[in-house]
Amino acid sequence: MLVKLLSTVGFLAAFAGTMKLGLMQQQPLLVSSLLTHAARHHGTAEIVSVSAQGSVHHTTWAETERRARRLVRVIRQKGQ
Repeated sequence: MLVKLLSTVGFLAAFAGTMKLGLMQQQPLLVSSLLTHAARHHGTAEIVSVSAQGSVHHTTWAETERRARRLVRVIRQKGQ
């Protein structure tokens, strides 16, 4: 229902000759952008993961972003 509503709104805006701001993003939707946003605005929020074997892991969005950036650095260094 929401997708149909959004597509109808987009069609009507295009038909009227003007696209309204907010109907499309100003930047690509990337995992890195989502992670940066979560770390910046919800950095202390806890993430709880449970593995298939039942072990539980606790972390935060800020720590997850730090670990992801570290992983990217290592991968880039190995590629050079």
